Formats: sequence, C-alpha cells, structure tokens
Amino acid sequence: MNDIITQLAIDIDEFEYDYDYYGYVDAFEDRNQAREILRQELIDDKGWKEIIEYLTEIVSEHDEEWETRAQELIDRIKETQLSMKMSRMPKQYSKKKKSFLFPGGTSRPLFFMIKNK
Repeated sequence: MNDIITQLAIDIDEFEYDYDYYGYVDAFEDRNQAREILRQELIDDKGWKEIIEYLTEIVSEHDEEWETRAQELIDRIKETQLSMKMSRMPKQYSKKKKSFLFPGGTSRPLFFMIKNK
C-alpha cells in the first residue's frame, strides 16, 4: 500500500509542478519534501479530502487536458482511500467455513456489496 501511496504522491506532485510552476517553486524548495508532505496528506483522513477539493476546482475551471489529468488523480485518490479503509477493516475468521468473513458475516467486502446492489 505504501508504494501505491508514494507513487500517487509523486504523480500529484508532478501535476502541481506542471499546472502552477511559479506557485510551486514559491511554496517548495525541495520536491522530495513536497512529495513527502503529499504522501502524509494522502494517509491522513482530512488531508486527502483537501487534495480532492483542490483538484475538483481545477476540473471545473480549466480546459480538457487539465480536467482529464485532475479527474484521473481524483479517481486514483478515491480508489486508494477505499483500499486503505478496507485493509483496516477487521476480518472475522469462520472456523466452520475456514474462510475470512468481513463484518456482517459476509465473505465479500462491503464495497463489492454496495457496488452490486
């Protein structure tokens, strides 16, 4: 999961660098520092929401190229956050079936059940 988050932070950093170069260099002296800050924000429940808000503004205000790139990042952030939440869910072990059960006694993750309703 850390590799996915790190790569996502790098991709967001590259997007910001391309999107607002002068604002970026005014804010950050070191790209590795910026990437580490992004990585921590992606892990933090509040931080990733702020990144999505920032990217959503870009989607609503700019041409198709920026809109497409920003939307792809938004989708990846949401997928990563869902995966992180699922990995933190406690699994219950069923000796009877000898399989892992998710909360509610189902063998399917919650996102699968919601998606297929």
